[in-house]
This record gives sequence, C-alpha cells and structure tokens, in this order.
Amino acid sequence: MLSSCGLLCEGCYAFGKDCPGCDRIEGKPSWADEIGIGTCELYQCARDRGITSCGSCAALPCRQFVELRDPSLGMESHLASVNKRVGTLRAASEAATLAVSIRTRDSFCVVGYALDTSHDRSRAEIPGFWERFFESGGPEKLSHVADEGARRGTYGVCTGFDCSSGRFSYVIGVEAKREVDVPENMVKVAVPAALYAVAEVPLDVPVIHRAWDYLLGVWMPAAGYSHAGSGSDGFEFYPEECGCEVWVPLK
Repeated sequence: MLSSCGLLCEGCYAFGKDCPGCDRIEGKPSWADEIGIGTCELYQCARDRGITSCGSCAALPCRQFVELRDPSLGMESHLASVNKRVGTLRAASEAATLAVSIRTRDSFCVVGYALDTSHDRSRAEIPGFWERFFESGGPEKLSHVADEGARRGTYGVCTGFDCSSGRFSYVIGVEAKREVDVPENMVKVAVPAALYAVAEVPLDVPVIHRAWDYLLGVWMPAAGYSHAGSGSDGFEFYPEECGCEVWVPLK
C-alpha cells in the first residue's frame, strides 16, 4: 500500500499496530497531533489537487514535502526518508503504464540457495547474491535437481516474511519435483497454488524494483486486491529466453 507521501505502509513501524494505512485513516497518522495538525498536509494536498499521491505532482519534492517530518525521526533519518520516498513515488509514476496480467499457478517446489535478508537491506544485498550464485557455478549445480518437465528458467522466491522485523528469505533456485533429495547447503521451498498478478519486464534491476513497487503499492490496492499473505510472498521468474516476470499472490 503506497501512501500519498511515498511511504510503503507495509514498511512503516506503525502499520498493523496502531495504523491500518494512510488511506484507511484518511491521512491522520498517530504523530499528526504531536505537531499540531489534524490531517497530514501531504495527504490533504494530494486530495485537493485531485491526485492520488505526490508522485503525480510536478513540484515533487516541494518545500512542504521536505519540511513535514515525523517527530520520531532525527533530521538525518528524515532526509534519508525524503529521498527514498521521492524515488518510490517517481518509480511508481514511471511504472503506471506497466501491463499487468492475472494468472493462476498450481503449487510447486523450488530448490536452491537462500539469502537471509530484510525489507530495508534486500535491494542492496540481492543483486550481489545473484552475482555470487553465477560466479560459484550455481546454475550448473542446480541442473541436477531441476524438474525436466518444468518450464526452463530460474526463480527468485521471497518467503517467510516477518512483519515485525521485516526479515525474509530470498531463494534463488529451480523448479524441482517434490520428492527430490535436497543437496547440502540448499533449501526447498513449497510455493502454494494461488491467483497472481504478473508483470513482465526487461532484465534490468531498477525496472524490476519498480515493478514490485507498482504491483504492491499502486496496482494492487487500486484493483481491489490484497496480498495473499501466506506461503510464498511472491517471486521473480527468469526464463531462459531472457527477461523477468514478477509474480505477486492475490486474494
């Protein structure tokens, strides 16, 4: 869920505790009273302009955007948040023309290598994990466990997301038969059957990140869906013919 100011609600410390998301509380965060406002000025400004977020405004980042600060954040943390939110909003705006399809997928298993990461660190850590995977001969090692009847390609599966800490596992692997013996230093992940939103994008890391942001923060709430919230948290599929597919489970 993407708020007017560019904050992904699922990554906020208050989400799910005393806040169900900015849209649901109509722009009245818990800290608004502390700074003497009833409604977040950015939320109200967007509504007054007839837009859903600051990402549709040519003035981003305006003085109001920069100066409105959560009192729990120091200035350095606040400015870091400002820059991150501007990037998220611009990415979502650029991705607004992204074609999304709805698909079903039966349950399947992925066997591969796991990285323990977190919501805050994943985008810095996962590209390096892929580099190490290729440098260490990962594709050749996984070829011995791949299901020969499955679609050929490599998965990047997000699983085990912990809402309180933001930690999750990212597994690079291949589709394997359920009864396969898992080699040492590898893991097996069961991906449940689900309805998915799927975006096909070029093999470019920033573009893939924008696809995730758009599906989760913009398209999904606008389309009336929510995240399935069980089993796999979503995955990337990299077919042999190149490109990337981002799959997000829906309910």
